[in-house]
This record gives sequence, structure tokens and C-alpha cells, in this order.
Amino acid sequence: MNPPAAVQRPSAGPASLPRPRPRMPFVLGGLAIAGALLVSQLLAAPHFVPRITVDNRTGYGLLVEVSDGHSSGWSPIATVDRTGATSVEQVYDEGDVWQFRLTAQSVDLGTIRLSRSQLERAGWHVEIPARITDSLRTRDIEPQP
Repeated sequence: MNPPAAVQRPSAGPASLPRPRPRMPFVLGGLAIAGALLVSQLLAAPHFVPRITVDNRTGYGLLVEVSDGHSSGWSPIATVDRTGATSVEQVYDEGDVWQFRLTAQSVDLGTIRLSRSQLERAGWHVEIPARITDSLRTRDIEPQP
């Protein structure tokens, strides 16, 4: 007779199935970091040019507006008296291209397009070209008294 054999039961394994690791905290953390970076870029302080001087040698008072040359948004920066110069401080930095729109007596006189390097070489002075006077005289617009 054989002695009774010890019966070993196979291991039943863990008492419960393994849970998948939650991924939601990692996803939310990544979104929070991306959101913080986006908000910091949106809230970054804008850059300004300390001073721009507009030299107007025409006999007409001019409204001068500026744009970056790509958008349709224009910012008025100065009203320059005839045969005078006006310095404007803390002008928003338009970047590599600056486009100046000129208006006299409600007449659109076109634009002057200058690069940032041209403005820097000129000491941030914008000279109104003589052709502006010619354009106004051609339209029979009298100079201001």
C-alpha cells in the first residue's frame, strides 16, 4: 500500500485581478503644463520702442498710423504739425516691418514701408517724403494756414 500522497492544490493567484494604472492624472498634468505655457505667452509683456520721431517737411498737418505690414489693424501714433517734427515715446514694437499710413485733411496719402534695420540706422526717425506735398497739391488741397 502506498502512503497517502500529499495533494497540492495549484495556486489560485492573487485574490483580485490587477488594476490598470490610472492615466488620467498624467493626462491632466500634461494639459495643465501646456495651458500654463500658453497663458504665459499670452500674458507676456509687449515690447516697445523707446521713441520714434516723425519729421514732417510738408505744409500739411498729418495723421500718422502704424502697422506691422501684415494685418489690417492700424494704431495711430502721432498727429504731426506742418513743417514740424513730433517725437512719440513708447511705441508698440511692430517687429521686422513697419508700415506708416499717412492722412492729411481726411485724404489718404498712402503708406511708407520701412524695415526695422532702416529705422534703427535712421535713429528711429521717419522722414515724410516730398512726394506727399506733390500728391496733395495735385489734388488741389490747400496747405493749412
